[in-house]
Parts: sequence; C-alpha cells; structure tokens
Amino acid sequence: MYNEKISYKLIGILFLTFMVGFLYCFIILPNIQNNFNIELDGEQYNIIAQNIYQGKGFFFDKGQEPIISDARYTLGRPPLYPYFLVLIYLIFGQKIWIVQLIQIVISTVTGYVIYKIANKIFEERVALFSAIVYGIHPLFFWYPPRLYTETILIFFSSAFAWFLAYVLKFLFHTQRPFDLFPNVVSLFPETGYAFPSGHATFFMALAFALFFNHKKIGLSTQAGYLFIFFAFLIGASRIIAGVHFPVDILGGFVLGFFIAFFVKNR
Repeated sequence: MYNEKISYKLIGILFLTFMVGFLYCFIILPNIQNNFNIELDGEQYNIIAQNIYQGKGFFFDKGQEPIISDARYTLGRPPLYPYFLVLIYLIFGQKIWIVQLIQIVISTVTGYVIYKIANKIFEERVALFSAIVYGIHPLFFWYPPRLYTETILIFFSSAFAWFLAYVLKFLFHTQRPFDLFPNVVSLFPETGYAFPSGHATFFMALAFALFFNHKKIGLSTQAGYLFIFFAFLIGASRIIAGVHFPVDILGGFVLGFFIAFFVKNR
C-alpha cells in the first residue's frame, strides 16, 4: 500500500512538472512577453535546422552569421540540437509548438530521472522532494519554450552520466572497501562494483551542466559553483560511509565533468 501511494505521488509530481511547463509555455509566456516570437532563438538553431530540412546544408543564411557576416557555412553551433529539430520537422512538419511540447515532455522525463537517482542515493521522501523542486524551479521550466539546447543538455547529462557510470563498473570490476577490509563497516547497504562512483558522476555532470549553461547565457555562475560544492560533499560522504575509495569518487568527478563538457558541445 505504501509503494502504491508513493507511485501516485510520483505520477502527480510528474504531472505537475508537465503542467507547469505547459502553462508557462503556451499561456503565461506569450502574455507577459510583448511581441513574443516563438520562432526566434538566440543561437539561431532554428535557421540552421530549416536549412538542413530544406536540403541546403548546415549553415546560417548568408549575412546572418553573428560572428563572420559573410560566412555561409558555420562551425559556430554544435550539430546535435539542429538535427534534433530536423527530426521533429521531418515527422511533424515545421511546427514550433510541437518542438516546445516535446521539450516539455523531455523536461518531465528528466524529473523522473532525478527522482530515481535521488531515491537510490537517499530515500523516497528526498526523491519526491527533489522531483518537486525540479518541476517548479523557474530555471528548468524557462527553457522548454525556447529553441535552446539546455533542455536536452540537462537530460542527456544526467541520464548519460548515470548509464555510463554503470557500464564502467562492469568493465573495471572494482570492489568496495567493506568487501576488501573486514574491519570496514558501511553505513548503508550497497551492491555492485565501485569504480566509478555513479553518484559522483551524476552530480558532477549535473553541476557542470548548470555551470556551463549559466556561463553561456550570461547569468551568475554561483549556482553552478554551489552544485559543484554539493557534488564534492556527496563524494566525501560516500567515502566516509565506507562504500567507496577516494579513487572511485575522483573517477566519477572526472567522468561527470567530461560528460557535461561533451554534451555541451554537441
């Protein structure tokens, strides 16, 4: 019965996340932003996507390159997001509202990923609270209406970090401290291999994804530094709890950073 209630709570939170994004995108934002044009995006990803869709290639229209005005082809934008837009255009046509709706769904799925990770690291109540914070935080529902990379950046950074960490665990087969030393007693049960730490990987990837994002759009990077600090605290707590060696945590931090950096440049 308890798990059933929790399931309904999670469904409710994910529904809340979706509705917050939906209402902000289609009702609130068009009314509070004068002359709001949903087809405009600061990075001109939509222009590139339309050129690819029309068979012209990966470039800005001549004269619209913001750095080199005469440039036709561009290396100024990573390719993943424009091709993501092209895939949607091929299936649904060039309908921006479809892109926005899909990005709201992706953002909602990210909330579920955060819930699963927090549930594994802490407990059910913390996981539910984490999902709620994600769902109502202005930073995370601000992006889906816009043709920016951040919605899929946050999703891929979190999901890919967790997945890759588990793949590497099976490749390295590193035991945990309490498996090697009988006098080490872990503070909570853990199973599976130790290197790299999935928790360290995920939180460092999330922290640097936030840091890179804030730096890119000109916001204060203090939130990114704060998340990086929390990632270090979580890594230290895993060592103190006796479930990881320092090298496991360090490997997770390095992996998390490179995942965020890699996804940022796609």
